[in-house]
Amino acid sequence: MLPTELITKARKIIELTKDKSLVNNTYFNPIFADRLAEKVPELRELGFNFSKTETESGKGTVTSAKVVAPNGEELDLGTLLLDGKNVIVQRTLTLPDTLLNFIEEALPQEF
Repeated sequence: MLPTELITKARKIIELTKDKSLVNNTYFNPIFADRLAEKVPELRELGFNFSKTETESGKGTVTSAKVVAPNGEELDLGTLLLDGKNVIVQRTLTLPDTLLNFIEEALPQEF
């Protein structure tokens, strides 16, 4: 698979699942990080590591996520608080294009 095909596949997954993969129809949902890696397994095969942490607090569930590229660079995907009624942004969320550009720039030259 060519790098452009991989990015196109990831973009399509985000667009097709925008009700789950986006927050406010604009930002990449950190809760969806592990699902993106499942839907585009080539990312894990190439060495991208998507990690998500969930912590219970008195106010609800705090979810954070990041992606680590094969070269060790990290992209923070942001943090959300789910209080049972609302989704509250705790730390700046990432745009889907920022995530896709990060992946594209970190792709190995040959795969």
